Amino acid sequence: MTVKPPAAIPLAWSPLLCVAIGLAHILPFASVFAESVPGWTRWLVAPLCLASALWAGFVGKRLRTASLCPHGEGIKLILHNASLDGRVLSSSVEMGALIILHWQADAGGKLQRYALLRDAFTAEDWRVLKVWLRWSVTK
Repeated sequence: MTVKPPAAIPLAWSPLLCVAIGLAHILPFASVFAESVPGWTRWLVAPLCLASALWAGFVGKRLRTASLCPHGEGIKLILHNASLDGRVLSSSVEMGALIILHWQADAGGKLQRYALLRDAFTAEDWRVLKVWLRWSVTK
């Protein structure tokens, strides 16, 4: 059975994911300023939290204008100024309202992981993406 891939699935930044990432960075950042935490730990952890938050924002901004174009066994990730051929790995996880997409470029790129939440897609795009992942990637 062959599954006809969708033409393109636009990605968008999820408000729920934005809140979760914000909390994941704000809570550790704020907790290192407790009185019981040694001063050297503050100077080590606080910049790491800020750098991680900046990186998450950078990746989120890059994906805000991206789209996925599935084709056969592979998938094309189209960013605002580049088109990357690659494949979605079978280790990708679909958990109802969350998809952890494991993607690797054909040119031997490193494994990329993207968290895709339901609120960033239209109902039809979400359904098409889940069906395509279930039938094309896992087979």
